[in-house]
Amino acid sequence: MTRPSTLGSHPLRQLLPYLGVNWGRFALALVLGVAGLGASVALGATSAWLIARASQMPPILYLNTAVVAVRFFGISKALFRYMERLASHRVALDGMAILRTRLYESLARTSPAHLWQLHRGDLLARVGGDVDAVGDVVVKAYLPFGLAVLVGTLTSAGIALLDPVCGLALALALAGAGILGPLLTIRSARLAELADQRARTRISDGVMRVMDSACELTILGRDREALDDIRLADAELTAARDAAARPAAWAQTIEVACLVGACVATTWIGINAVHAGTLSEVALAVVALTPLAAFEAVAGLGSASVQLVRSSGAARRLLDLMDETPAPALAEETPATSDLEARGATIGWPDGPPLLTDLSMKVAPGRALAIVGPSGIGKTTLLTTLAGIIPPLNGHVLLGGVAPTCLTRETAASLVSLTTEDAHIFHTSVLENIRVARGDLSHEDAHRLLEDAGLGDWVDQAPDGLDTIIGSSASTLSGGERRRLLLARALASRAPILLVDEPGEHLDPDLADALIRDILSLAHGPRPRGILIVTHRITPLDAADEVIVIERDHSGQARITARGNHDELAATLESYRTSLAEEATRVD
Repeated sequence: MTRPSTLGSHPLRQLLPYLGVNWGRFALALVLGVAGLGASVALGATSAWLIARASQMPPILYLNTAVVAVRFFGISKALFRYMERLASHRVALDGMAILRTRLYESLARTSPAHLWQLHRGDLLARVGGDVDAVGDVVVKAYLPFGLAVLVGTLTSAGIALLDPVCGLALALALAGAGILGPLLTIRSARLAELADQRARTRISDGVMRVMDSACELTILGRDREALDDIRLADAELTAARDAAARPAAWAQTIEVACLVGACVATTWIGINAVHAGTLSEVALAVVALTPLAAFEAVAGLGSASVQLVRSSGAARRLLDLMDETPAPALAEETPATSDLEARGATIGWPDGPPLLTDLSMKVAPGRALAIVGPSGIGKTTLLTTLAGIIPPLNGHVLLGGVAPTCLTRETAASLVSLTTEDAHIFHTSVLENIRVARGDLSHEDAHRLLEDAGLGDWVDQAPDGLDTIIGSSASTLSGGERRRLLLARALASRAPILLVDEPGEHLDPDLADALIRDILSLAHGPRPRGILIVTHRITPLDAADEVIVIERDHSGQARITARGNHDELAATLESYRTSLAEEATRVD
């Protein structure tokens, strides 16, 4: 499935096919809604007739039919509305499920560079709240407008049977409330949506940052700063909504004015018709009081207008997220080897400054490499580029002798596996967390991978073994267990090249060193793989075949300043030897 063209089409109209709306069920919800609102209007009209007719003190038998009708409409009003809610919410929930599934399918084909440039909070808001907003448009926007048109037309036609002029007056009042009010509300909602979009992204991103990095922010003393940023975004959102509330207030004023005008107009016209002998006194009560019930049909158009604007903004953001750029199938080439190679590559994010220049290296099965350098120098961006997620700014990165742009996502994933520092641990079983990398993994294979990652004893002692549920955000795991579980997930991939980002970060030095050595040793294990680790730790790199040192030159540009095995660098590179001594001192 491909994304629809964005030219000359409203975002909601483009995204509506992705909802897979069951229009038959929507029509059923519309009919039930008309029946519910119609019963409410009929209840008001019948009650008015009954009160006016009873005041004339006719025989009680003349009123029995009206009494039964009032009971019927009172009961059927609630019954039809309940049935309409069931039918309409089924449409909305099914649409959200279908849209979310198709969104995930589209994301699987979307350019990785496009996704990696999004903040996690922004991505969460789009696949969460934005999908819900688009799914709600059918029930909370289209359905209320449809009900207003049908019920308003039928009610005006019914009043016109008693007096055509009263019917026309009611129709004009309903049209005024149903058109002018929503137009002002839409203007108000658009003003609020512009600010709301920016503030919600900031709030989501800030909350995710605080939740994911609470310990680090507290240690650095920046927790209050992070919370203040969330409060500031929330204050900006509140101020924007307050400013946008003025047109909405005018819209409600217009609705009330139209209601009062309808009641006054129909009463005045009805009185003249009674004097002219064309309308009975009892019918006068009906035409004068029915507008009070009829305006219930347009009462929900204000919130429906807000939902329409909110859903339009959400649809636009989802279409941006689904901006997929897959490689043409005919451009795919067959990898000749399983090696990963960089030739004179310049590393950096698209449209950004270069972070690392003149990179040449090769990772092949049976060989373990490590890259060391100060924080912020571009090591994570380097791994992202080598994995084929973002292209190099200059030079070449080859997977199996082929440029990543000439490979499908599936082929690239079969060659290289990337485990980032913040890779997610899901709130599910140990087995399913490993199956993220390979869905057909058996229990026996999963247990073997955990043993290879150093978690064999841990899973054997776990309450339910491989079926043990891991708490939300890996709260039931220690730092070392979390890292080793991610390693087991990486090992589950059949890719011959493993790229690992900071596996020892935030761990005890001895634990970090043991984990890094275990990962590097995989290059020479029973199933040799090519291993590339980015790390701050130097001590365990005696297990690497080659260590690449990245430092900034006098101009501030990051470059490879030295490369060789651990012993060579410790003997010849002063900065390497100093860092090694500092690590030994901290351990002591």
